[in-house]
Amino acid sequence: MDNDSLIIIEFYVAGLRYRDFEGVKDQLEEGMEVKLIPEPQNLYDPYAIKVMRENWWLGYVPMKGGQSMFIAKELAGGTKFKAEIVKLDPFNSDYWKRLRVSVKEEMPTLSPE
Repeated sequence: MDNDSLIIIEFYVAGLRYRDFEGVKDQLEEGMEVKLIPEPQNLYDPYAIKVMRENWWLGYVPMKGGQSMFIAKELAGGTKFKAEIVKLDPFNSDYWKRLRVSVKEEMPTLSPE
């Protein structure tokens, strides 16, 4: 059985200026995998999802448009995701446009026999 991926969502990471992004931006590259970690105890968003690379907390999946809620519910239901950096523009004057992540659902496919 091989694995294919289906793109579910792409987003610009929220909260970059408040986390580790500034200190590690030179070590990030497009194509790097990031982890999506639920943070249900978050006071502002019970569906908050941290965006992590190794031990670096880069930011959050945005609440806007229900993106964090969708991913949180899918993760709670056992859906497996692969997330990766698809756009890195660390010096963009608009913080919202500095880091873009793509989230793909791992989709098993049958191999022809």
